Amino acid sequence: MDQVRQFLSYHHYSYRTEQTYCDWLIRFVKFHSNQWHPKDMGKTEIEAFLSHLATNRKVAASTQRQALNALVFLYKHVFPAKKLSKDLRSDKFRRHHVLESGLQKAVKIAVDRAGITKRVSTHTLRHSVATHLLEDGVNIRVVQELMGHADVKTTETYTHVVKRHIRAVISPLENL
Repeated sequence: MDQVRQFLSYHHYSYRTEQTYCDWLIRFVKFHSNQWHPKDMGKTEIEAFLSHLATNRKVAASTQRQALNALVFLYKHVFPAKKLSKDLRSDKFRRHHVLESGLQKAVKIAVDRAGITKRVSTHTLRHSVATHLLEDGVNIRVVQELMGHADVKTTETYTHVVKRHIRAVISPLENL
């Protein structure tokens, strides 16, 4: 549950959502008499729980949807990965926690909440960070290192926006 709470907090879910999701997840595990860990349960156990809520507990459809949302959240994210995989940088085997699709979904949700109508992706954010660093005067070699580019020419692609600003700079000599 600590991992679930940390994940919800990190992704800026409201405190109330955190409480609600955790409550439903605990009820789900208790419904199955604490016999299994959620990682060992699946569709059958989820359907049994939701059916119990509807038929035995006679909860409203909105309450049942709330429980379903909590379960979908749990099974959609990696807490942590079940399998070890090889870290290509260190050749060590470890559990990886963030899936690219999860990050992309978080970006999409943030874009929707912000009311941005332009197409935005994780690459857009990466491009923005590099561009802003260069606009703020960070040395291009530092940006190269931060972006993980092997060749500074790759980093130079981000200078196109900065060049527009350079043309607008007025020489101090022109003000004399």
